Amino acid sequence: MPQERPTFETTAGTYVSEEIIGEGGTSVVHSVTDAEGRRWALKCLKPEQATSDRVRRFLNELHFCRNSQHQNVIKVVDDGFVARRDKKCPFYVMPLYESSLRPQIERGIAPDKVLTRFSGILNGVEAAHLFGVVHRDLKPENVLSDPAGSLVVSDFGIAHFNSELILTMIETKPHDRLANVQYAAPEQLRRGASVDKRADIYALGLILNEMFTRHVPRGAGFVQIAGVAPQFAYLDDLVESMIQQDADKRPSSVDEIKRLLIARRNDFIERQRLDELKKTIVPTSAASHPFFENPPRAVDIDVEPRAAQLTIILDKPLPAEWITAFQTPRTMEFIRGTGPSDWVFNNGRDYARATVRVHPHDLQQHESTQTIIDNFKSYVEFANMKFRENLQRAAQAEEARARKAQQDEIALEEERRRLRERLKI
Repeated sequence: MPQERPTFETTAGTYVSEEIIGEGGTSVVHSVTDAEGRRWALKCLKPEQATSDRVRRFLNELHFCRNSQHQNVIKVVDDGFVARRDKKCPFYVMPLYESSLRPQIERGIAPDKVLTRFSGILNGVEAAHLFGVVHRDLKPENVLSDPAGSLVVSDFGIAHFNSELILTMIETKPHDRLANVQYAAPEQLRRGASVDKRADIYALGLILNEMFTRHVPRGAGFVQIAGVAPQFAYLDDLVESMIQQDADKRPSSVDEIKRLLIARRNDFIERQRLDELKKTIVPTSAASHPFFENPPRAVDIDVEPRAAQLTIILDKPLPAEWITAFQTPRTMEFIRGTGPSDWVFNNGRDYARATVRVHPHDLQQHESTQTIIDNFKSYVEFANMKFRENLQRAAQAEEARARKAQQDEIALEEERRRLRERLKI
C-alpha cells in the first residue's frame, strides 16, 4: 500500500507534498501542489526542532519574507501550522525555484554577467539588514534563480541560530559536514562570539570571488579574480577587505560595499544604477518604524450613556502624525458628528482612547452605534495607509538627499583625479 503523502492545510488552501527537495538542520523543504495543481515549495520546521525559541525565529523569518516585498528576497504566499509528533510545526509556502546559484557557478558565469547577478544578491541582503535581519547562512545554495536569471535570497531564520549548529558539526563531525560551514565567518566558529551583519559581508566576499573563479577563498594563494578576468582585477582588493578574519576590518554594511565598488571604478554599478536599485529597498526609517509592520487596531469599546459619548480603545499609543492622517477629511458617508475630525484622541502608556460625542438617539440605536464603530475602523485603515505612505515619502526624500550628496562627492573626487592626471611634478 503506497504511503500517504504529507498534507498541509491553511485557511487559504491545501498543499500535498510531492517530495522532499531540501533538508537542513532545522527545517525540511517540500515540493507541493495546491488544489489547482500549481506547484510550490513549502518549508516546514522539523518537530524535533520546534522549541519555543526556534518557532519564534521561524515566524520572524516568515514575517520578514511576507512583508519585505523585495524583488531579491524570497516571497511567502501562504503559511500555517501542521501537527507532527504532537508538536505544532510552522510552515510557509513560497514560489518553487528549479535552480540555485550553485549550478550557475559550476557551469561558469561569464565575467561580464557576474556583477549584474551579484547586485541582486547585494540588494536582497541589504533589504534584510534594513529590517534588522542578519542571514548568517549565505551560500550559493540559498540564492535561488528563476528561468529569467533573476536571483532571490532565501533561507532567512535558520541563520539566526545556525552558529550553534555549525559549532556542533565542528565539535562532533569535523570531516563529514565541513562543506556546510565553508561560508561561515570566523566569529561564527567561536563559541560565544558576537555575530552580526558583518558575517554576511564575509560570506558575500567569498561568493563574489567564487562567481568569477569557481573557487572559495581559503587561506593564502587562493585563485583571484585578476587571474581569470583581468578587467575586473580591481575587485580583488574589495574581496580581500570583505573576507578579513577580524570583523572590524571588513566593510560595515552593504551600502559601503556599493560605495567601494564605485570607488574602484566599477562600470556596472554606477551611482545612477545604484539609485535605481535602491528604490526597491524598503527605506530605512520606514522599515524600522513599528507601525510599518504592526499598525494600530481597535480592540475594545466603552459607552457613557449620560454623556452621550462613545469611546474606542486602540492597542497602542498613537503618534501625532498618525492622528493627523486619521482626521484628514475624506469622501464617505457617516453619521453627523462622527466624521474623522470629530474624534478626540488620548494616549495612555500602552494604548490610546478615541472618543466622540453621539446624539443620544443614535447611541440608543444598535444599528446606528454599530455604523459609527464600523466607520471608525474604516478611518483607522485609511490612517494606516496614509501614515505608511507618509513614512515612505519621508524616507525616500532623505535617501534622495543622501544620494545627491554622495553623487556630488564622487563627482568632486573624479574631477580632482582628472586634474591630477594632467599635472606633473
